[in-house]
Amino acid sequence: PVHPLRVIRSFLRRLFMNPLIIGILAGLAWRITGAPLPDVAMRLVDALADTAGPVALFAMGLSLRRFGISGNVRPAL
Repeated sequence: PVHPLRVIRSFLRRLFMNPLIIGILAGLAWRITGAPLPDVAMRLVDALADTAGPVALFAMGLSLRRFGISGNVRPAL
């Protein structure tokens, strides 16, 4: 049997090595400092934010095309 602390330690190590989690923690740390983003970084973030909506709609369209909605339209409405 594996010791529970070993499982927890392994889980936490993998969790904090996840690039998404690292990015979230780095963003929170930056936000806590109150330091403004450099102008170049702010323009990059704004450009990414401006594309988020259209990209999400495109992804939803691809999902509908892949999985289809035939027979499930009425419950969706």
